[in-house]
Amino acid sequence: MTLFLAGGCLPARPPSPAAPADPAAQSDTATRAGTAAPTVFDRSLQRLTVEFKVHRYSAPRGLFSGNPRLWRLAAGPLGDAATVLRLADNGLRGGVGQASDREPLRLFLAEVPGLRSALDYAQPDHTRAVEVDLGPTRPRTVVFYYTPRGDLRGMDFVDARSKLRLAYELRSISLREVDLRVVPELEEPPGPPKWVITEAGARQEPEDRRFVFTELALGVRIPEDGFLLLGPTEGVHDRPLLGRAIFVQPGSEDAESDDAELESILIISPVVRSTVEPSPDGGLRRSADGEG
Repeated sequence: MTLFLAGGCLPARPPSPAAPADPAAQSDTATRAGTAAPTVFDRSLQRLTVEFKVHRYSAPRGLFSGNPRLWRLAAGPLGDAATVLRLADNGLRGGVGQASDREPLRLFLAEVPGLRSALDYAQPDHTRAVEVDLGPTRPRTVVFYYTPRGDLRGMDFVDARSKLRLAYELRSISLREVDLRVVPELEEPPGPPKWVITEAGARQEPEDRRFVFTELALGVRIPEDGFLLLGPTEGVHDRPLLGRAIFVQPGSEDAESDDAELESILIISPVVRSTVEPSPDGGLRRSADGEG
């Protein structure tokens, strides 16, 4: 290799590599300057809360339960095969939908004749549980349901209301996914007062008349911006199963014909809201909502 020098100058000596920084010295210098190095305790705190948007859509008999196209729109599994079969035995079916399934589902509902809709918001309390009131059942309702062991049980309810109990957990590895637990229940008006023992002593309280179908609890994982679709099976109109009490109602209060019945579906969407609390140095508070 030939090296040409211009103007008779020697090439400059390359600078020596800098000595590695001493973390202790840097920390000491920063402390003396009044700007201590940030630690994990200086970061802003993120607070996550969850609420539920519950859409209820009603339509004439057979438009939901007898339409396979609807149930292909939310094809995510409800759990293992035993869970799916147990729900079907009791007149219940459903699926988990992704964010991309919302628009096809909206287009499907836009084509349903005689569609009725209602929207409810449910905010869980500190126990991360909430009840969603679905409305009254028939004045006298007979319900048969199958237990996980295959036993058939029957119950009789008067002036009851159908409800769903929702509970949730956030996943630590993906805070936008929600583990959702759904438990159906039927609640009658309170009974006569009876004596109960409380922390404040003995007192009379109305008798609580509700039956929670704990054996039919459903646990599913809802992805970010996803939803849970629940509804009746096709044969629910012909048998007094639990699915009939929850998802089938008369078309009007004085309607006696089964042809006037309405059936419903529920779309349960967890909404994860995050709020960034002010940092110790007085930073601004920011909030971001993620709807599922």
